[in-house]
Amino acid sequence: MARELLEYFNERCQIQQDGCIYWIGTLSKRGYGDVHKNKIGRVYGVTSAHRLAYLLHYGTIPNDKIICHKCNVPKCVNIEHLYAGSLSDNLNDCYRANRRRSFKGENHPYAKLTERDVLEIRDLRTYGYSCAWIAPYYNVCNGTIKDIHTKKSWGWL
Repeated sequence: MARELLEYFNERCQIQQDGCIYWIGTLSKRGYGDVHKNKIGRVYGVTSAHRLAYLLHYGTIPNDKIICHKCNVPKCVNIEHLYAGSLSDNLNDCYRANRRRSFKGENHPYAKLTERDVLEIRDLRTYGYSCAWIAPYYNVCNGTIKDIHTKKSWGWL
């Protein structure tokens, strides 16, 4: 199994001039290498290529750690670019490298509303329309309309 797993891994790696080793298999929406779950998931419980690289090299991933990239390249699997760190370490790396994305408002991956929708909702509430009347029009629940109206959500707008 270990030899088969190593072959699986190596077939999906490509060395770059900058020292990174890119995972050229499937990538997640966020750019991380995805490991086919049926191939190793049941044995190791790993689904990210960089985590698999760390596991293959060190044999285990500490329970209280995540695998971080020194190079700030999500698809890199070069073991020299990876380290086991805390979530706090990883977030600090993100801020230092200016990689922290904002998921505020319509930039959130699950956002159903746009800024224009929110402003319309506030206008409708000001004109006396109920949350129950507005919600179905925007395909959200009454509580979402209330939170928008009271600025509990979308408060910066």
